[in-house]
Amino acid sequence: MTFPILPLTTGARGGQLSDLFLPLVLLLAVVAIGTVVIHLVRRSTSRDEDSPTEGFTLHDLRTMHEAGDLTDEEFERARAALIGRVTAGADEEPDREEEPGAEEPT
Repeated sequence: MTFPILPLTTGARGGQLSDLFLPLVLLLAVVAIGTVVIHLVRRSTSRDEDSPTEGFTLHDLRTMHEAGDLTDEEFERARAALIGRVTAGADEEPDREEEPGAEEPT
């Protein structure tokens, strides 16, 4: 039994292979863009989970300063940075506003 071999080019318009080229390129482009988007989303969401929620506390800084691990200048810079982060974080928290018709429980 013999199988007929289809020619790659048929007529003046081109062949079956060239008819599939553009859709295949578009499909590969969509897959590549989707892969990049998924990677970026995963990286941005995992960054929040991997980073520690809290760094040094003011107590930790004082302890290190008293132990001589931090100079007076380093302690003051670290303390100012810590206080700045805390106050910036407090500014970002939205205030909860009560609904107009809501009453407080008694």
